[in-house]
Amino acid sequence: MAALSEVPERAEPLAAWLQPSLQDTAGRDPLGLNTITLDRVLPQLVPGILQLSERARYFSIYPWMLWQFADRKRPARADELDNFIRRREYELCLAMKLCPHCSAYKAIGGNSAGPRVAAGEDPFARGLSVDSIKGGFGLYYRSPLVELGAVAPTGTPLGPEAVPTPIEVLLKDDRAMSLGRAFHESIRDTEYFQRYERTNDPIPRQVLEDLAERICLCRLPRLPTERDAVRELMFYPASEEAAEACDARCRAFALYLALLDRDEGVAIHEGRFWQGVITQFLLAPTADNREGRTIAAWAALAMKECMQDALCSVWTSFCRTGVQSQGLDGVTQPELAEMIRGLADGDDLELGGTRLKITPDEPALAVQRRAVAAARGLDWNDVRWWAADQNTAIAGLVTLMVFVDRVPEPSRVHPLWTDIAGRHSEHQDGLLGVLSLLKARLRVQPTVDELLDWTVRRFLIGPHEAIAYSKLPKATFRFSWEESGRLRFFTPGGHGLDRFDPSDDRRGTMALLSEDVGFWERSEIQSPVLTDDGRDFVAEVFER
Repeated sequence: MAALSEVPERAEPLAAWLQPSLQDTAGRDPLGLNTITLDRVLPQLVPGILQLSERARYFSIYPWMLWQFADRKRPARADELDNFIRRREYELCLAMKLCPHCSAYKAIGGNSAGPRVAAGEDPFARGLSVDSIKGGFGLYYRSPLVELGAVAPTGTPLGPEAVPTPIEVLLKDDRAMSLGRAFHESIRDTEYFQRYERTNDPIPRQVLEDLAERICLCRLPRLPTERDAVRELMFYPASEEAAEACDARCRAFALYLALLDRDEGVAIHEGRFWQGVITQFLLAPTADNREGRTIAAWAALAMKECMQDALCSVWTSFCRTGVQSQGLDGVTQPELAEMIRGLADGDDLELGGTRLKITPDEPALAVQRRAVAAARGLDWNDVRWWAADQNTAIAGLVTLMVFVDRVPEPSRVHPLWTDIAGRHSEHQDGLLGVLSLLKARLRVQPTVDELLDWTVRRFLIGPHEAIAYSKLPKATFRFSWEESGRLRFFTPGGHGLDRFDPSDDRRGTMALLSEDVGFWERSEIQSPVLTDDGRDFVAEVFER
């Protein structure tokens, strides 16, 4: 008969892996080019406007929320304000999604509210907008409202005793309060506000349909008092210290509107915006009036974005070829050189209807001359678009050589162009840096293969490794050097071999905001047309 014995308890493990130590992701700026635009240029050219702060009416909706929260003497705690904001964001979004006049584009909480509206829910249960602290206010609109002088951020000393505020509060001045009061005039008499806004009861669909007519984002141009309060916030300085930033913001919007007045495609395509500003700059590259200085600065940014797209084609082709051709342990130095040589072949490449017949061993200067001649009838954006469409390393290199020929000499243009064109990031050169280095390299008369090899090593391999190491534990490597001396390629995230996105130049944001405040509108055939207010704004800004 078997004997029973007590089994000792197992000791607790010393460690348990809860999640991978490396987070595999493609990253958004593998070469450090976008950060030049986002961190070194746009804060000067269009301060106070973020990429996703796109709908002007939120500049009055959030002041209304903060005013109501304080006026009702709710506990001054972050969790209380968080729930207060996200709940009202969601309910307003339900109404916006029921608006018969628009699709409520960029309404905060659309992913939560939209499906319930589409499903025909009636009445609507209460909910929250987005899974983020303080919702869209915290994500997209808090920083602009602080910078524009309407909101005091957490920690701001307030009152006679300068006690730091534990939460964001609406400043108690006429400028800030007028925003909240203007939106309140639209919502105060609605059944939603009178009956449901302070309760937990389900909200009938009809109540929110009626609310939509009063509070939807698209209604702002038809509400002069509220619209003008938002215009004042955006285009008039809150203090003497804010005057310079406000002036830059006004000039950016005036430039956008002036270009839109010449080409309606500016409202839709960033390339049309880039080419519009480049064209105006090349007509008068030394103009020193307000409009000329504005154009010079933005033209440098536009040219940088065109250059970046060309370099992106070299990058994408290099990474894809590396993944496809490497062995289990990556590629050796001779294999890398041979791989780049294969990318330098462009026998069938056509530009502007001309077959370039590029071979790796011919002089790069000869290819540059043929490419410049072939691209003579194409503008900067046309050539950029061609490189992106081809999406090959040799097309990217050809485009860079065309831009080397076209980039202005700093001594012959306005100093502001040179200033912006010279901006660079910690790991990457900017417009002037990249094209000047390429121009110097062409002087030593390399072959196409040698120039592409140098370009890959100078602008891709070195910068990317430094950037990827700085992002750890996020693993954004497309390639890295192994201890064996081999270069090993990776495919991080779900789209690791795709082109990286162009920098956001705020064109799309300026388009939406300027339409919302009534500076342009859509005609009966949906073509953008400047309003009288829009034309007056442009004239006032550039004639100051």
